[in-house]
Amino acid sequence: MENQSKQGGSFTLGFGLGAAAGAAFAHFLGSAEGTAVQKELESELGAVKEELVKKGLLPSADMSLVEIVSHVMTNMADFVEEAETQSKKRKRPSKKTTSSLTRKTTKSKPKKFAGV
Repeated sequence: MENQSKQGGSFTLGFGLGAAAGAAFAHFLGSAEGTAVQKELESELGAVKEELVKKGLLPSADMSLVEIVSHVMTNMADFVEEAETQSKKRKRPSKKTTSSLTRKTTKSKPKKFAGV
């Protein structure tokens, strides 16, 4: 019973802190500095959307942030498959092609345990 009350207290504390942080963020966005930050973020988002359209990852740069998230979530399997294909296409150096400088040229005998 005591454990349940501690969990309920943690939830209430977390909920209260989240609400306070949300209220502080909303207040910040309403200020002059917050408006400037919001406009800068919108500008950056526009540049990112254009780059994603050029790469073929988004169908249009006119999509809202919510539409972008929805598009990414519905096409996640395709994105992962494409990334795996690109990763497999890259050649990885084999271990046999290491430089002679990095290889040990002499064989050392295994050390025997001398005891305590």
